[in-house]
Amino acid sequence: MNIPSFREEHGAAATLVAILLVVLLGMAALVIDEGWLLGSRRRIVQGTDASALAAAMSCGLQEGQASADGVAISYAQANEANAQIADGYPFYDPSCDAPGGRVTVEFASEEDQFFSPAVGRPATAPVGWRATAVWGAASGASGIMPFMLSAGRLTDCEIPPPDPDYDPGTCHFAFDNGEIGSAQWGQMNFNEWNVAGDAGCSSAGTSTSIDWIRNGSPFLSMNWPAPTYVCRDTGNAVPVWEELGSEEMVGQVRQFPVNDPGDIVGDGIHGQVDQSGALCPPPCSPHKYDIIGFAELRIISVLRGNKGGAEACPGLPSDPNSWCLTAEWVGYSSTIGGEPCPDCPSFGVVAVRLDA
Repeated sequence: MNIPSFREEHGAAATLVAILLVVLLGMAALVIDEGWLLGSRRRIVQGTDASALAAAMSCGLQEGQASADGVAISYAQANEANAQIADGYPFYDPSCDAPGGRVTVEFASEEDQFFSPAVGRPATAPVGWRATAVWGAASGASGIMPFMLSAGRLTDCEIPPPDPDYDPGTCHFAFDNGEIGSAQWGQMNFNEWNVAGDAGCSSAGTSTSIDWIRNGSPFLSMNWPAPTYVCRDTGNAVPVWEELGSEEMVGQVRQFPVNDPGDIVGDGIHGQVDQSGALCPPPCSPHKYDIIGFAELRIISVLRGNKGGAEACPGLPSDPNSWCLTAEWVGYSSTIGGEPCPDCPSFGVVAVRLDA
């Protein structure tokens, strides 16, 4: 009787293993390599966004294009070491030296692929990203002092300076209660910020004003290009002025809102106003100030007219109702939370954000 013989099947197992190995390599290429690319892309995106913001801030702080170019590359490569900037970038519009504008950066890197070559795919794969950031004068700020500074007086003191390397030194701001219309600084009521031109006004009260000086204001924003009217505080309580000149405040760097006393902007719309909302340029006594920006200065002294103020501010009467503020320019600064306004007047406080 013949016993049937069966064909050897050892080769079939080897073939199956080879097929499965190819499948496994393909899955590894998809999972590991694609996962690596996803992580690399995330690092490139984060680095490029950080690069654009850093370059915009450098331009806003008037550090010059060379500095902006340098920080753009360093921030990108801090997030992705292989990041290479594309030709023609950073691109500045209109220029890094402008008070406001946009900067665009583009970075890419070639990332190694570990398993993909085994299944016929390239040994490297590109990842890249482009980002734009905008800088400009801050259109809002928090923690500001409840005293306006006159844009005209800041200009006379060359604040901010026309040359970033120039130090304008100290500046004196005079307040004469007998000539409020020509005041170079003055008290404000933040409770009546951004009111109608013909709105009524009142005093914030001594304790509230002192709290703003000690702890800063809430976030306050401007309406630019429309005017932002803020009520002049009529209280003028002596303890409020003295608080700004206290030992705790002298030497501190603080931000102040800037008032346009008489259409310094030059568009026929801006300027302090009277009770009816009509423009009220000096020597007209204003009912509301028109805030067009923010300035940052170091407080040197606040002196009453009859206690050294008349000597500190030439021309100020030796009067107990007069006050002299002495402050100094400390350079360009940045603020958190304020939207950048490339077209707003700049008094040195800038903001940046990624462009949508």
